Amino acid sequence: MLRKLGFAYFIFCCVFLLGSCSGSGEPSSSTGSNFGNEEYIETENPDSESCLEASCFYFSYDDSASTAAAEIVKYSVLNDIVPDNALGRAYEFLNYEKFDNSNQTNIGLFDVSMGVWTHSGESESSPLIHELGIHLSSPVISKEERKNTVLTILVDVSGSMSTNFLNLPIDVEPGIKTRLDVVKYGLSALYNEGLKEGDVINIVQFESNSTKEDILLEAWSYSEADSKFSDTVSSLITLGSTNLDAGITRAYEVATRNYDSNKVNRVVILTDAFANTGETDPAIISQNTRINNQEGIYFSGIGVGVGFNDAFLDELTDAGKGAYFSVITPRDSARVFTDKFVSLLNVAAINVQFRLDYPPELTHVSTASEEQSSNKSEVQTTNFSYNTSQYFLEGFEAPSSDDALSTPIKLTITYENSQGDEFTEIHSMALEDIEGFDLNNIKDAYLISTLANLVAEKKTCEAATSEIDTLLSAYESELATEYRDLIVKFCNK
Repeated sequence: MLRKLGFAYFIFCCVFLLGSCSGSGEPSSSTGSNFGNEEYIETENPDSESCLEASCFYFSYDDSASTAAAEIVKYSVLNDIVPDNALGRAYEFLNYEKFDNSNQTNIGLFDVSMGVWTHSGESESSPLIHELGIHLSSPVISKEERKNTVLTILVDVSGSMSTNFLNLPIDVEPGIKTRLDVVKYGLSALYNEGLKEGDVINIVQFESNSTKEDILLEAWSYSEADSKFSDTVSSLITLGSTNLDAGITRAYEVATRNYDSNKVNRVVILTDAFANTGETDPAIISQNTRINNQEGIYFSGIGVGVGFNDAFLDELTDAGKGAYFSVITPRDSARVFTDKFVSLLNVAAINVQFRLDYPPELTHVSTASEEQSSNKSEVQTTNFSYNTSQYFLEGFEAPSSDDALSTPIKLTITYENSQGDEFTEIHSMALEDIEGFDLNNIKDAYLISTLANLVAEKKTCEAATSEIDTLLSAYESELATEYRDLIVKFCNK
């Protein structure tokens, strides 16, 4: 029997799951990408600004790069713990897992594949269901290929960073209890694996006040033999309240002083984002994102610990045109500064908006998206970093006739590059041309979403078990086996 435990406890338990994560859909390779050279394909403009009278919708999937929900749910189910239904975020599960990108084709900045799996409905008399799977990847650049960086690390050392990163007074890993400990763990990984010769690092701390003494390290050039970086990280301790405004101002003073037009210039903040002293005006950040009419000093954010103020941090990184990651556990922090470090530094596209037009004969019946609306203004734009991908899963009821099969499904992607130039890329395919294409990815995504929807109480165990028995009992893949077992165990509580 699953034990009904508190949310904090099963988050604590998930720490023991912290093995390697290929999450956030990071592609294993890239096909036809134009990485790092600002080559984009500009195509026709979208048909309209809304879908109020058309068969289309605007949508977005997870852009926080969080891997916590899937990781926690997996551990909870395997250890007979009932996961909180707030963790049933299908879009986050889909971005946690890795999907095969061998069928993707290049449409400009992005690589994309689109396929349809058609299956029966709930009964013999029910309409057919078309499961549309779309796999979208940004260009991939390696540590060796990325440009050198001038990185200003802004570390929150306010009192709230002394709280346990899991809100529990338990030492789950030796020496790592607090949110600041998690930050230091990640920065140590950055020194050991993320940096390379030619990188320049500044470290600034912030709390209630801001003085020159808060500039802990400036213009330090990476050297494996130089311990100044490690010594600085080790010396971090928590102090007063949180004055983000003063900290950001100080960080940009340092970043501007060390600006190098031949390198990628970034300010990265590590914080729980609970500002309680002073005010933070996003204009402080946005005014530094362009220098001499060129790309300037973008601002990226890392939210630390359970329950950090993600809305506030999201606003700041939107103003700063940078990436935004959430970190709960020590290994989350290490991944951000190793596997995901290129993504943290390099934003491939900003203000990204997705629109899907589909045959009017179809009825849209299910989604795994985070946001969706027929009104464009009701769906927030997102930023898309290098070395990332997202998997979209959308369900449609099929008509009784085959009229819809020859009508295209069209994915429209609008975005800006780092220079603020606007682009549109379109991938359009008839249903009959993508029927049965990329089936493994679609079926894997369906099972992954099923577990998330069970946790969210959007699907019953009876329905999920019936679907697996009738539709997917013979389907085999590594992900399918894992998620079928998880679903069975969850439903046998």
